[in-house]
Amino acid sequence: LGSSTYLATRAFVAHFPGMKQEPSLDAELPSATGDLEATESASSSSSVAASGITPEFRRLRLKHTLALSTDAATAFYLGSSPLVVEINATVPNEMYTWLAPGVTVLGLMMFLMQVILIPTLGRLVAHGRLSVRGLAVLSLLAAAAPLSIGLSASHNLFWAQYFGSAVGAIGAASMHLLSKLSMVQWWAVTGQTAIGVAIAGGCVGVDAMFFTLLLTWLCSSFGLACAMYVTAGILLGTRMYSLYLACTGELQGPPVKLASNSSVPPLSVAAEAKSGSSGRQMLSTLDFWQLALHTWAITAAGLGMKTLLAPIFHDTYATSYATSGYLAAASMALYTVVRCGLPLATRHLSLVPVFMSMLVLSAVLYALAPAVIHHLPVSCLLVLQTLTGASFAGQSILHNILVIEVFSTANFGVAFPLLSPAAGLGALVGPALGFYTYHASMMAGEAQSRAFNPFFWACSALEVLALLNIMVLRARLRCRQQKFDLPA
Repeated sequence: LGSSTYLATRAFVAHFPGMKQEPSLDAELPSATGDLEATESASSSSSVAASGITPEFRRLRLKHTLALSTDAATAFYLGSSPLVVEINATVPNEMYTWLAPGVTVLGLMMFLMQVILIPTLGRLVAHGRLSVRGLAVLSLLAAAAPLSIGLSASHNLFWAQYFGSAVGAIGAASMHLLSKLSMVQWWAVTGQTAIGVAIAGGCVGVDAMFFTLLLTWLCSSFGLACAMYVTAGILLGTRMYSLYLACTGELQGPPVKLASNSSVPPLSVAAEAKSGSSGRQMLSTLDFWQLALHTWAITAAGLGMKTLLAPIFHDTYATSYATSGYLAAASMALYTVVRCGLPLATRHLSLVPVFMSMLVLSAVLYALAPAVIHHLPVSCLLVLQTLTGASFAGQSILHNILVIEVFSTANFGVAFPLLSPAAGLGALVGPALGFYTYHASMMAGEAQSRAFNPFFWACSALEVLALLNIMVLRARLRCRQQKFDLPA
């Protein structure tokens, strides 16, 4: 989410030169999420370093990093697996059982955020109708999601949580843009985009582990309502410093002179992205629909498993509620490391072989999960979930570079908003698929320890689907490259 949002909104406000050759998916990755280091000349970078890096710039960059690096709304969603059972328990009667608010409430927030709000807010930023300060104010609305869940739990206002998640999606999208656009941009203008993306990714991973642990403890000790009120306060608290900087006038994009030297204008610059393809042309290509399928598949499998981590540990091994939450948090450790480290290493990797290896790893591990649960202790499932979580983190980062390789950097600003609904649909469908297959298995009389087996197999099938899809895409682009290289 972070790296793709940064690139997409940057494409709205910056002019990208087009590539003159057809993409080759076996080429060395340019850098983390399409870094400036790979696309800007060395002379430009040295000019920026010589003229723009001052003590005042470093001070402001540190302030923006401290204020905006925490994307607490996304971290709250990633760490929300302990809430699934608790929120489902608020269903007032049997007729709402299949509504599964434990997965659909926050799933709705992520769906609206990805499908509607990030592209819309990005477009408003691009046209100069929304400033960084405006995003800082809107980000306060993220607290509406946990606040409404707390009200639903304590006052039996069942439908309020869906309304709150819709309002909270506005704040979550604003918070996401601030973290992954404005903060990263302060590093990008000096040719250090990878560092900015790594900081943002690492913060989300650490915060997701924190929320998993915190929600487990609060729900088990004080109940769902108290946990949600505390979470709403935390989301508001993480915005206070950025709001303070906005009030003092310090919250802004990088200096215009520095941004112009590095070909990345500040966030306040209103400029439309110029690209070689229109959205209508892109929608008519098979390349786009293959990427859309790929986006949906890896998001549905990855976020579906991430959202249901605690219930899976709880039901498959009959662990206590607290133990399942702590195991879920532990399984996210390597996920955090990959989110932080991979952006710094992508320039030394080859895209398709690494991507295919991650898909194969996830597909095999998901397929083996039922056997692991049946024959091995819970520690083995913890290792399995840790590896699949790290694979999902890597797939998310490399996916954005795949889009650039297929459509070029010039057209990324067109491709990302069109692919965003596929990611949003995956974020909604994945967790719901896990819950409904589990519920159907239980209704059919399946043992609780085996009720998640269909979901593991479904996730494995999604990873295989993504693997076959990328293999076909690779073959098609290779064939096109060969035709392009033929002499006239």
